[in-house]
Amino acid sequence: MLRFLKLLFAIPTVLAIVLFAVANRQSVRVSFDPLSREAPAAFVDMPLFALALVVLALGVLIGGVGAWLAQGRHRKAERQLKREVNRLAVETAALRAVAPTFDWYAKAFLREAGTALLLGAACGFLVGMIAWLWRGTGLEGFVIGASIFLSLCMACFLGLTVPAVLHALKLDPKVAAGPVTLAL
Repeated sequence: MLRFLKLLFAIPTVLAIVLFAVANRQSVRVSFDPLSREAPAAFVDMPLFALALVVLALGVLIGGVGAWLAQGRHRKAERQLKREVNRLAVETAALRAVAPTFDWYAKAFLREAGTALLLGAACGFLVGMIAWLWRGTGLEGFVIGASIFLSLCMACFLGLTVPAVLHALKLDPKVAAGPVTLAL
């Protein structure tokens, strides 16, 4: 289809150029001397169609160079993005090649558990206090705050454990972790 469209455009264009060349065979003087019209120092006698084709070719050449120069920043950005993609591909391959060990899991769990405990305690305390002030009973506030605290701690545990187990089982963690964590 694309070849047909190219031919559909190219055939009339070539036909128009040939007809223009046949109709404009007379010779014209192209002068490069702006001071003397009668006896120019630098001139060329050429057919009118040749002059028109030279001017057209120069216009296409200048436009192409201008477009190429204008797109330089886009080519540079593309090269940088390709380097980044290659770097990330190498990094991903390296990460997939290393199986998580129990030592890695223990360190990661302690780091993540600290964050989850702080976040869970802060959120649970804040919401528990709001519930206590709103409802007037401390037991409801405690239950709501404790449930938020436990939910965040469980999310930390599952968010770290499920991908590690899937990776150890040679399953793709990024595909399976979301639905499994959501189901649990």
